[in-house]
Amino acid sequence: METILATAGYDEKVVLWNAKNEVATKMIPLKDVHVNCMAVTPDRQFLAVAAHKSLKLFDLNSTSTVPVHVYEGHASNITALGFAKRLNWLYTASEDGSIKIWDFNTHRAQRTYEQKSGVNSVALHPNQSEIIAGYDNGLLCLWDLATNTYRTGVNTEDTIRSVQIAGDASFGVFANNSGQVSLWNLDGEKFNILSRVQAHNTYITKCVLSTEGKLLATCSADKTVKIWQINTSNEDDILTLDKTLIGHKMWVWDAAFTVERSFIATCSTDCTAKLWEVATGRITKNYIGVHTKGIISLVLNDYN
Repeated sequence: METILATAGYDEKVVLWNAKNEVATKMIPLKDVHVNCMAVTPDRQFLAVAAHKSLKLFDLNSTSTVPVHVYEGHASNITALGFAKRLNWLYTASEDGSIKIWDFNTHRAQRTYEQKSGVNSVALHPNQSEIIAGYDNGLLCLWDLATNTYRTGVNTEDTIRSVQIAGDASFGVFANNSGQVSLWNLDGEKFNILSRVQAHNTYITKCVLSTEGKLLATCSADKTVKIWQINTSNEDDILTLDKTLIGHKMWVWDAAFTVERSFIATCSTDCTAKLWEVATGRITKNYIGVHTKGIISLVLNDYN
């Protein structure tokens, strides 16, 4: 199947691209809402688009721009979403402080987990039974979906902007508004911080792991993306800066590695998305001329 590349942001539309030819192939208009985040279902059949209070599901194999399903129930912006591998449920998180678990077939919320602070980012554990959430008040929490309980592992006292967990669950990362990125693992009941790096001098908007967990990308308000090498066996130097990607003219909001991590896609308030060669740091593709306002979310899926 072809690579799925979608971008969205403040201009109230989703754009699907031919990733190789840099040509927009489909536009999905949205009414009076900007897009916060997106995800593709594991079977690559649907694109989920999250905005203010609602999540809409679009058929990627259809020419229709009408959503096939709409999930509603949050009281504020939806900031994170994802799907279980078996595609029988999905999750959403919101600035209203809640995480909701939805039945994929009935489209109804099965459970709601609430805190007193907005949720900025959520990562589904590879065991498919735990969710790690980063909150506006600096909390990093793990929710156990089997017992419907949670434990607070970290209180950074600084807004956690982005959370990721490695595919083998050996470690996770989170980034905050101060430009710090931290690498952690679960040591029994506690989150154990393994490394902390001042990655940027201002806001980190997103941190993204490569599929095998050897590379980390940090996106920032400083207009750059930094690529970090991860070596958990080297306790003194777990995170090492590999290179800085310079080319965007405004804040960089989102990024995604290709499966084999040879390339990374990024998007920015400058209304462009770019594809970079990781080895050289060179821009190989520019996706421009379609968005009229900042792009804050992208999806890159090249799984076969």
